Amino acid sequence: MDRGSSRAAAFGALLAGVFVTFPSFLMPGVADGSGPRTTDLLNLFGAGLLVLAVLRSARLHPAIRGILLVWATTVPWVFMEIYALAGIPDPPVQRVLIRWILCGCSAYLVTVLAETPRLRLRLLYGLLIGVVLSLLTVLHDFLTFSPEDLPIDQLVDLAIYNGKDIHDFIYRAYGIFGHPNSAAGCVLVGVPVLIGAIEEGRAPRWSIVMALALMGATFYLTKSRGPLLISSALVGYWLWSHARGIRLPLVLAGAVTVLGILTIGGLGSDWGNGVLLERFLDAGSISVNASDRWWTIATSFNFMLQNPLGMGSAYVDPLEIATGTSATHNAYLELALMGGIPLMLLVAVRLARTAARVFTACRPVEAWLAAYLLGIFLFESYFLQVNILLMTFWLVVSPLRSFGRQTAPRARPPVRTRPRHQLAVRPATRDLIG
Repeated sequence: MDRGSSRAAAFGALLAGVFVTFPSFLMPGVADGSGPRTTDLLNLFGAGLLVLAVLRSARLHPAIRGILLVWATTVPWVFMEIYALAGIPDPPVQRVLIRWILCGCSAYLVTVLAETPRLRLRLLYGLLIGVVLSLLTVLHDFLTFSPEDLPIDQLVDLAIYNGKDIHDFIYRAYGIFGHPNSAAGCVLVGVPVLIGAIEEGRAPRWSIVMALALMGATFYLTKSRGPLLISSALVGYWLWSHARGIRLPLVLAGAVTVLGILTIGGLGSDWGNGVLLERFLDAGSISVNASDRWWTIATSFNFMLQNPLGMGSAYVDPLEIATGTSATHNAYLELALMGGIPLMLLVAVRLARTAARVFTACRPVEAWLAAYLLGIFLFESYFLQVNILLMTFWLVVSPLRSFGRQTAPRARPPVRTRPRHQLAVRPATRDLIG
């Protein structure tokens, strides 16, 4: 490959990484926020490349077998979605099926880039750049929001949802992600990516400080607890397992850092009027929230058992009638209600298999990212986010090869040769003996 093609491939890998973690709007006018995103462009580009490779009879990457398996498991979802057209389908959820199928093509592309050594680093840089851009949209939302810009009915609903009086309104920013919990889950993807980059030797150890800063900033802007807890668990495990000699000091330093961030935000009058610590210490609000979530999860679980092959987008209306919300508050139940129990089990098992690599000597980015997704899926519905769809598909079909620190081959010991004067003496010695 010449220099020009090599540079184009490196830039393409970087751009692909950005599109994976930064699903910016292409058509901001769509009212429900589920319109085309930059990640959808990556899906279409990946589909075009895959079709071209098939037409040219090119040798495909082994990940294609996993993609075909996932697509085959998605067939019941397609039939249920067609059946849902006779009832009351939900358009945003209908788009999830289209995106899920197309994400298989872009997951193939991302897998190929991730397993190409000279392009893997560029892809990881792109993932981190996309995380930063996503965080900036949340920050912009936080800085530009004003309650006066909202209709009074929406303002009252938001205030009641957050458990605050309208005169003591606390805003939870969400940027381009539609909900603060979704925003926190998508932005904090940068934490497992950073940890994995450190494990692969592609980032220095002090980069863990950037992960802590990302966690603090995201929690301050979104006030979302679930992704923060999972990220803290990953950072704590890395601190405990990575530095053998100074485990306890590192763990304590990390805990003090996180508590310091929460304390500054929770106690300082200029840093949020105690709202950050209140997110963890307000037992009444937490109890009410947990009760509502458990009722929604239980109802979703009941629907799942009644419809083991899924309901497509038709699950939204009965769930909203029964619980008052269309969110399952659990991504596993969300996927099972849309695509069926077999698809959910396949995704969960493959993610668990990938995440299990964090307990081995070789711990690539994919392992940390899978462990992160396994955790946050317990707390919220995430499959309406196209970037989460793509990352899930990628991790499900990834062959899990080793991408650790590249080490030089072991040098062979030098061949010991007899000195020249000894070689010259040997014939004379034989003559004397003879």
